[in-house]
Amino acid sequence: MISFRDPIHGDHSFDGVIEELIKTEEFQRLADIKQLGLTDKVYTGATHTRLAHAIGVCYLAGEMARRLGIPPEDVLNLRVAALLHDIGHYDFSHALEPLAPCDHEENSRRMVTGRVKLPDHPSNRIPEVLLAHGIDPTRIAALLAGRDCPAHYASILSSRVLDADRMDYLKRDTYYTGAVIGEIDISRLLRVLVVHPETGRIGVLEKGVPSMEQFLIARAHMYQQVYLHPDSFAAEAMLRKAVAMSRDIALPFMYGDERLLARLAEHGGPVTRDIIRRIRAGKRSFHAAALLVRSDASPETLARVGELREEDRRSPGALERRLLRETGLPEGSVIVTFDLATGSDASPPPFPVLRHDGSWADLFSVSPLARAVMLELRPHPVLAVHAALEARDAVARCVSTLFDAGP
Repeated sequence: MISFRDPIHGDHSFDGVIEELIKTEEFQRLADIKQLGLTDKVYTGATHTRLAHAIGVCYLAGEMARRLGIPPEDVLNLRVAALLHDIGHYDFSHALEPLAPCDHEENSRRMVTGRVKLPDHPSNRIPEVLLAHGIDPTRIAALLAGRDCPAHYASILSSRVLDADRMDYLKRDTYYTGAVIGEIDISRLLRVLVVHPETGRIGVLEKGVPSMEQFLIARAHMYQQVYLHPDSFAAEAMLRKAVAMSRDIALPFMYGDERLLARLAEHGGPVTRDIIRRIRAGKRSFHAAALLVRSDASPETLARVGELREEDRRSPGALERRLLRETGLPEGSVIVTFDLATGSDASPPPFPVLRHDGSWADLFSVSPLARAVMLELRPHPVLAVHAALEARDAVARCVSTLFDAGP
């Protein structure tokens, strides 16, 4: 038996296959990966880890499954899948994913089935532990992919609206960042869960609509205040640049946050070492935004971004090299990033609500507030040009002229 005291969900104890999986080196590596990457450079309390999050998701998946009347043998599989859903995360969480050979979801499935192992490790114990307990690793990988299982099983693990993963990270990230966004009432959400008898989608009782509204508002505020914070973007852009310049040192991006920084600082070239020094020095040493084009810019500006993006696809790093050449700055002084993640949804997905009279409705029909939050078109960055602080003004002048001049 292994026990944890979690400030988010309380005390938890695990035994059997869950305990053995937690004790593996593959799972314990998640203790070396911060949940929010470099966000702790902005929100100093955001040092919580992927390990704590994974344990929280395991707990919530079990609670959701039991509430929905899922058979015990399937509850165990869902808890195992929830525990391992982030096992393939790269160092610094999402920051390095654009440089990785596959996204972290696919990497997690590869780790579960033994196709990926940690650097400097002869084997991967995850499938070994699963098989020893009579659990087929390919079954867990299928659950993680949402394949070959009932719709509500897949929705417990991953959904566009409500799932164990979202409930945990929103509550946990709010707690550790100190972002004031209102209360996320997880216990209430668990009590009102239902499954639509025809579609198999997870939904809520009608009395749970206010709690869903609160949850969606909290999610929107977290993207505005935390996940899309400009200083976090700057730090992640710098890290990607350092890793890209020292790719042979950094691969496979699965060492643990601090170990990766140490490798780059020790074995990287002068530019890489300078970037790592700036990252470690904190936000006042970060590169600054010399240009930030958002999705609500004029059609002409967005069209120009499209042209520059296409040039960059044909010749990776083309805009960056052009700016360095025209400003005479050394490599590493300018970092260009296209298509930054938004976190927003283009349209609200179906989410069933069981009315008091026994009929079914959709959350985004019965709640104008929920619909407005999900359809909110938050401006998000589509092109960012970051420059070393001392060079920011020169780069800003150059890139604005380049933008005005066109091709």
